[in-house]
Amino acid sequence: MTVVNSSARLARILIGGKDFSSCFISFQGSDSHLDQSGIITFTGSIVLGRAIGFDESLDDRKNSRFFRGQIITIDIEDSQGNFRRHPRGALRIISPKYDDDSQRLTIDVGDLTALLNFREPTDVNKTEIKLGQNSTSGQIIQRLLSAAGINVISGGLPNTLINYPINLTGSYLANVGKILYANNLFGWIDKNEVFQVRAANISAAAPDVTVNIGRDEIWYKRLDSAESPCEIIKAVGRCVIVRSVVFRNDTSEQYGSAALVDKDAGYSTITVKKTTILEIWLPGQKLLKTVTTTKQPIGLVLPKELLKGKSISKLSLITSEYRVDEIYYEQGEEGKLKRKISRINSLVAPSIIEFAQARKLFTFDIFSLAESFNGFYSYDYDAKDRLSKITTKTFEIAGNVLNGTDEDWSKWIFPPEFLTETEYKAEQWKETTKGIWDYEYFSYQPLIKVKPDLAEVKPNESGTRGPTSNKLDMLYAAGDRQTSNSGQLAPAAPERQPPEFIIEEEDLEEKITFAVPGGSSNLRPRERTFTVDFLAGRFKRGLRRGEVEVSLSGATEANNQLQAIAQREGRLLLGRNKGQQIGVALSDTWFDYHPLFNVKSVEKDGTQQAFLVDGCSWVVGQTRVLVSFDGIWLGTWQTPPQVKNQPVAVPYVAPPYDEIQPLKAGMGMGAAFNGFAYSIATVTSTSQAGFGMGCGAWAGTMSELFGDSSIWSNLLDWDSMSDWDLIYDDNYWEAHSWDAVSDSSWDNLTNLSYWETANWESLNWETLV
Repeated sequence: MTVVNSSARLARILIGGKDFSSCFISFQGSDSHLDQSGIITFTGSIVLGRAIGFDESLDDRKNSRFFRGQIITIDIEDSQGNFRRHPRGALRIISPKYDDDSQRLTIDVGDLTALLNFREPTDVNKTEIKLGQNSTSGQIIQRLLSAAGINVISGGLPNTLINYPINLTGSYLANVGKILYANNLFGWIDKNEVFQVRAANISAAAPDVTVNIGRDEIWYKRLDSAESPCEIIKAVGRCVIVRSVVFRNDTSEQYGSAALVDKDAGYSTITVKKTTILEIWLPGQKLLKTVTTTKQPIGLVLPKELLKGKSISKLSLITSEYRVDEIYYEQGEEGKLKRKISRINSLVAPSIIEFAQARKLFTFDIFSLAESFNGFYSYDYDAKDRLSKITTKTFEIAGNVLNGTDEDWSKWIFPPEFLTETEYKAEQWKETTKGIWDYEYFSYQPLIKVKPDLAEVKPNESGTRGPTSNKLDMLYAAGDRQTSNSGQLAPAAPERQPPEFIIEEEDLEEKITFAVPGGSSNLRPRERTFTVDFLAGRFKRGLRRGEVEVSLSGATEANNQLQAIAQREGRLLLGRNKGQQIGVALSDTWFDYHPLFNVKSVEKDGTQQAFLVDGCSWVVGQTRVLVSFDGIWLGTWQTPPQVKNQPVAVPYVAPPYDEIQPLKAGMGMGAAFNGFAYSIATVTSTSQAGFGMGCGAWAGTMSELFGDSSIWSNLLDWDSMSDWDLIYDDNYWEAHSWDAVSDSSWDNLTNLSYWETANWESLNWETLV
């Protein structure tokens, strides 16, 4: 049995608010190293022994105080004798272990991240990110930490954009770490149990602690088992691009020969059909409305009998059909198709042409539109959200059904422009046993379509607004029932509401080359690649029909994230490869500890080295408090020479490597493509043109030109001229022996000095012209 000596105390330990200092034997633990997890976690152990006069048992089976998650705080005396919270003094019990033989209790402890790292999301919507709704990385971190049980957060949270649903794998804290890592940050729990966020800045700053070697250190030795550095560090990731869906608002045209419409119009190309489609999405009603307007030449859509004797251009476009489709979806996230309604207004003339021909005195607007079709479609689903039934009900203008059926139009008073039911159809699917489906359908149609030979006149009907027969009576038309286990009869997957946004993914890569002076890159690993998740998303406008995006973009936010990671990992590999293990007594400056503390070591020869604290270990005994760490080497402190009458020279750290980063540049272009009914290629043709002028007066005044008259005389052979009237004849100029003119004569004429030095103001222009 061991009894604790409580005569001297450096530490004060409270467990669940009760002072266990008299039982305290030791405390030790370590921080995890800075890595891709994004979170630095502390784990350790506390040993307690029986103290004389202590009033509580240390056996965790007898004392319920030692439950998982119980709060433990550790305070240490500073140099002034005051108790201050140990840098790792905010702890939680992970698990207690009591030894009956030694009567000691060993408590495995950790910070909040160690305690809560087991919590995993049971609801993938915990992030509350919907496609297209922008959230910052910091907002997501806060929600995940809150779900994990951590509510007090401090530090600079990232503001990179996350506008896409993220895939949560692992615990809440693991996902927090991934987001922090993507933003070159890390998180840790400080001595006040606050989740702190800091930048992983692998560079030197003003030292927080100075260690004089030979006086302050407990040990000072080179770091072993460090990874080999690489010349090229790559960071790769996938950037998510969210585009807004552009609903249709476009016009298309079809072209053909004019002779198809009017045989007297020739064979020029005309528009034979022009279709305009407008889609409107109403998210509150879960309604997709599509309006389609069709225009066609008059001669193509109206019966030729109606155009006889009318001075109307058959090539003119008129609205031949106006269609409205309304598609309703269920409320909620699933948004399954609920029902469809289709309404068509078309030219009434083709529908009542037979009636109009029979009733010679009947007049109507041949360009008018009338409701010619109504369609109603409903969709039902089973308990597993599988399509179970489709019900179809359609109505058409009566004239379309009765035309061509030998209808006696003389008995009609009003035209057959009313709607009549043309189909009732029901389809049903049912899974009788697993994998075996029953499919059944039946339909009703007008008698004139199903059994036209049974159509007869109704003797008791005179009919003033409808047919005088049973042609439009609904009759069973068809039906069937089938069973199959092949899957062919299984219903189609439910149609869903249209997305408001779509996702595109782009693979990105950034790299940095680290050149170490005096070292051959061929003698060490060439490159290493780090994968980064949860990169910043991007939002782009959706492309309309005919639009093409062409861009050579510069660095995006995601590129900047990857570049920061490549720089961080490259510096860490080099710094750890030349790192140092350092152990010292806990001085007052360590009470302000945070990971990546800047440490300056002054070696015995006066060299000053710069390190970052990583993987810190802590030991608290009954008489001593120690701290040791792996120092990431940043380089050597240099002090530039002081120049007289200049500001005081500022020391700096010279890194032992050179970083080579590629220069990024960008350019963007856009393009739109339009269709034409004719070739727009450049056509080249050859043409001839003539130009004439009287030369006699001009030639006659050449003697008036300034300069050496021999220039013109030699050129035109005026010395041998006997009949000056000849120069008024065009044949003179054509028959002149131009090839016989000497090169010197041409040279004199083309001499620039002749034209530049001439006194043009002295020339008699009236005579010349």
